[in-house]
Amino acid sequence: MIDISCPICKSIESKQIRAGISSQLIKVDDFKITDSKYGQTGPLYRCKSCGFLFVVFKDDCAGYYTQMEDKEYEQGRVYRAVQQKILLKHLLKKFPETTTLLDVGAGTGMLVEEAQKTGLNPIGIELSSWCVDVAKTQGLPVIEGTIPHQDLAGRYFDAVTLIDVIEHVPDPIELLVSCAKHLQSGNPLVLVTPDVNSFTSRLLGKRWWHYRIAHMGYYSKQTISLALEKAGFTVVSIRRPAWYFQVQYLYERLKQYVPLPDLGKTSNVISRKIFPLIIPLNLRDSLEIIACKK
Repeated sequence: MIDISCPICKSIESKQIRAGISSQLIKVDDFKITDSKYGQTGPLYRCKSCGFLFVVFKDDCAGYYTQMEDKEYEQGRVYRAVQQKILLKHLLKKFPETTTLLDVGAGTGMLVEEAQKTGLNPIGIELSSWCVDVAKTQGLPVIEGTIPHQDLAGRYFDAVTLIDVIEHVPDPIELLVSCAKHLQSGNPLVLVTPDVNSFTSRLLGKRWWHYRIAHMGYYSKQTISLALEKAGFTVVSIRRPAWYFQVQYLYERLKQYVPLPDLGKTSNVISRKIFPLIIPLNLRDSLEIIACKK
């Protein structure tokens, strides 16, 4: 029997609001970071008690992450690193004494690399074997797996980062509690996740770009704050971060919503001078939260 109790408040009063895609029909490519099949989800439920929106798959999806490869994601390393720099800047502004950092769900180590450049002593942990291999080829300290992990047992860090990760797990409280175990009281967790109650989400409806097969939970300010509270954190600040992309990447993604010509093949000026530009994009549909362990 499938457990449809709310992953946050544990209420058994939930209503299915979308049939979604069966776990038997999904594949590894659906879990790519750059997956562009917007609007697709698994079976979607809403908790009648706390309002949390969550997916219930019949089968465990963790294996897909261990097998996942995403070369397009790594090709965007230069512009994606800009966001990591800004996240670290905000962290260090509030907690300048930070020297050690654990990045959970580190991908190919972009945040770890930027943390090293700022003089921090970071380590990352990541499920994807391919991502870990990419990070290691660049000499970055990223270990394979997830927390809790034997290589990290008993270790404390000045800060833990959880960037666009919590929406991928079926048990957010368990993940947050595991993060808390690597922090001393008063030390920060930096968390980023999409905001399902944002104006952009409501405007795009079922076609919102964060509705993806790989996402297991869809958070609002209220539900992510509740999850953090239950895991032993106090929210310190909430802001809406901008993301940084190449114009070409954004143009290709916009084609999911609007019929556009393939300018990269028809205009040398655009393909050579415009498409490589890196620009900020803030649709105000993500939350960047700093929370301290109680």
